[in-house]
Amino acid sequence: MKTLTEKLASFSSNLRFESLPEEVIGQGKRCLLDTVGAMLAGSRLSLSGQAGRRFAERMEEKGTSVVAGSSLRRSPMTAALVNGMASHALELDDGSKHATYHPGASIISASLALGEAEGLTGKGLLEAITAGYEVSLRIGTAINPGHYLKGFHPTGTIASFGTTAAAAKILGLSEEQTVNAFGLAGSLASGINQYEIDGSVSKHIHPGNAARNGILSAMLARDGMTGPAEILEGRLGFFHCFADKIDPTIVDRELGQDWHFLRIYFKPWCSCRYVHYAIEAVEKDLEQHPFPPSEIESIIVRTHRNAKQGSDIPDYHTPLHARLSIQYGIASILVRGKAGLQEYEEENIRD
Repeated sequence: MKTLTEKLASFSSNLRFESLPEEVIGQGKRCLLDTVGAMLAGSRLSLSGQAGRRFAERMEEKGTSVVAGSSLRRSPMTAALVNGMASHALELDDGSKHATYHPGASIISASLALGEAEGLTGKGLLEAITAGYEVSLRIGTAINPGHYLKGFHPTGTIASFGTTAAAAKILGLSEEQTVNAFGLAGSLASGINQYEIDGSVSKHIHPGNAARNGILSAMLARDGMTGPAEILEGRLGFFHCFADKIDPTIVDRELGQDWHFLRIYFKPWCSCRYVHYAIEAVEKDLEQHPFPPSEIESIIVRTHRNAKQGSDIPDYHTPLHARLSIQYGIASILVRGKAGLQEYEEENIRD
């Protein structure tokens, strides 16, 4: 009987553009455009994007992969790291409610960076993106919300499997090599949520690291390195180490027929998705019953455990902290009538 890793490797390796449903192809194009927009904005308008570009400048290496927002070309791994950071830096990137993570920042950054180096076609790029999203979304849905509530950041951990699937696809790895690549990716998966406490921007390195590690895992597997074939469900595997409650049946249930990829959301505001529900509710109330902020004594927000853990931040100290904060999102709508990029600048969150 095949392991879950082997089933995902078979799905990914055999996925072909010609067999993809039209709506899946369309979703791939939307995610690509959305992520490139977030990447370009983040490369110029965020602390992490600027730090990443300076890092790339110091890397004296020749390459063919573009560092977003610059004229620099670096190795696929360096470009994937830096572009992954930029894509996530303004909280504009796409996401999955059920997998509790943001796939585009890592998967598309890795696919573009490696694809440039390998001379990938547009169809090949969409194959890689689709494989990366579908594989990682299934793993993320199987292991969450417990994985997130335990303190892990799925945009760093789960993403490693998605970027590896995409990179393996681009490099033309066999099923066996892809299994090994997944096994290596599981050992490299990392990312913890302590940034939620102090608002530091370590959050942004997680998708960049996953983008780089996916390329690394696929390249090493291509060159003969092996990884556990039961990296997910094994006795000492990813599921055992990273969560207390999982549903492994989700990983291969109707694989290739029921597309988790089609459930991706796109953000209307540059803040954590957990903030958006509150913003939408306040906007609706203001439309029906306009009132000045001075009349408000208190606001009670009822939400789910994930949002309580990650976005109940009444004392925000940095732009990232504010982007995660339900309290700030509501206040910005009430006082300024909007919650766009300008509202999350340093001077405005201290106003």
